[in-house]
Amino acid sequence: MLIRAIRETGRHGYRQPSGTVLTGYSALIHHFDLPVPMPDILAVTSDARQRTERGRNHTMAAGGYAVYEVTYRGTDDRERGRLLRGDMTFAEHLVFALKHEATDLHVLRKLFLKVDPELVADMIRQSPTGAYARQAFFFYEWLTGMRLDVPSAGGGYIDALDSEIWHTASPINSPRHRVRDNIPGTPVFSPLVRRSATFQGDLREECNRKAGAALAEGPPGIITRLRRRLLLRDSRSTFAIENENPSVDRLEKWSNLVADSGKTRLDLPFLVGLQKMIVDSRWITTGIRHNGVWLGEEVDGSLIPNWIGAKSEDLKDLVEGIFAADGRMMDTPGFDPVAHATAVSFGWLMVHPLADGNGRTHRYILNHILNQHGVKPQGITLPISNAIFADMDGYRETLTAFDEKRIGLIKWERTPNGNVEVVNDTRDLYGHFDASHQAAFITNRLAYCLDYSIPEEITSIALRDRMVEGMREVIDMRPERLDLFAKLVMQNSGRLSKAKREKMFSELSDEELEGMEAVVQEVYGAENAPSSAFKP
Repeated sequence: MLIRAIRETGRHGYRQPSGTVLTGYSALIHHFDLPVPMPDILAVTSDARQRTERGRNHTMAAGGYAVYEVTYRGTDDRERGRLLRGDMTFAEHLVFALKHEATDLHVLRKLFLKVDPELVADMIRQSPTGAYARQAFFFYEWLTGMRLDVPSAGGGYIDALDSEIWHTASPINSPRHRVRDNIPGTPVFSPLVRRSATFQGDLREECNRKAGAALAEGPPGIITRLRRRLLLRDSRSTFAIENENPSVDRLEKWSNLVADSGKTRLDLPFLVGLQKMIVDSRWITTGIRHNGVWLGEEVDGSLIPNWIGAKSEDLKDLVEGIFAADGRMMDTPGFDPVAHATAVSFGWLMVHPLADGNGRTHRYILNHILNQHGVKPQGITLPISNAIFADMDGYRETLTAFDEKRIGLIKWERTPNGNVEVVNDTRDLYGHFDASHQAAFITNRLAYCLDYSIPEEITSIALRDRMVEGMREVIDMRPERLDLFAKLVMQNSGRLSKAKREKMFSELSDEELEGMEAVVQEVYGAENAPSSAFKP
């Protein structure tokens, strides 16, 4: 099948570079009108020779176009005129995509469902032992569940995914295709994460090294207090992200759940149990939802969704896929903890399987999987929600990066009760995506935990101990009263206000008051205090 040259396109306000032809995924998406997000980088081939950037086989142009030389259109000298015109066959575009572009399982699935199976079968027959023909063979049958009318392949085994680019699962040989299936998911749910998006090296070792160094700078015997304080701050933050202020009892229960996370495999009953703890079941039905769900706002009677969760009839397959992918990654020795936690937790959030509570369960999943992998230095559950709360703009941008590319592909109608009903096939939007952007954000937030949150908390504990010790030389008072005094003084530029003294500390003499204020000023002076100042 011949695909005529596609030359006049544009994106993000930029025109396709002059004298180029869409090639690979971008050409296939345009030609077959596939309902998928465009790749971040669009490949084009130039009519003329191209000077490439050092270490690359292409050069980048404005608008996210990767420009390759004309020779990348194909190597058949008998068809040189056709190739110079930019007309390429289906097989040439597909081979280019598999060979030179980042694997896009969503595009491949939609492509294979759209084209005549004979197109793919003929490509395989033409090159039965070729690496890219066998990859196409494997991806076709794996993604669609349909069998092509071709014999089993020959040749040595090749990987489905390039393990130098992607975090991959333990390989399972597929004898029919002579391909090692190393996809960390299922045909329904398989987010991919680039190696470049996560920590380079062993995250557990990095955590232990940095946490150990921070603890060595603090007072002895603080580890239990440190764990508890970080857990409470993290728990407050996960509710604060949702603009909620939970009771002390709910906060304590949540903290205990997070502290114990990672000891078993994730499953639906457990996550529904979490939901019941964090939402008021008087207003919603807990468990897997049976209606649509959307996030956004209503303006002048019109719904403006920022995101729409998966159709309720797709939830069973997607949720089963999430847990199967979770198991596949957990059963792969040495699988990257950040890639695993990101793929499952953000997958859960995008699917939005619950009527409410998806955000908090998503952040719980992050902690759960990191703890499963032993990313718990000195027994400290890393305060990832607290780190996210410290960069809400980054968190929103991370979610928007996913949502904006997909929301326009979801066709919906408003229901009489103000909900939405999705009216097109959208399951694959939630099951196949590149989660590298989200993984890079989580990597950044974990670095924040190690480089900032833990050292700052240790400093806060040390300063608080100095404050208590110093004030007890002035007066014998319960620690919680000393904490309150210090808080009020810090809130009033180093002095206890007259009103607060009369209301809460009327028993203090002027000498005692001045002595206690002096201790607070000395301990929490600018040269000592962490950026967030006093933390009892």
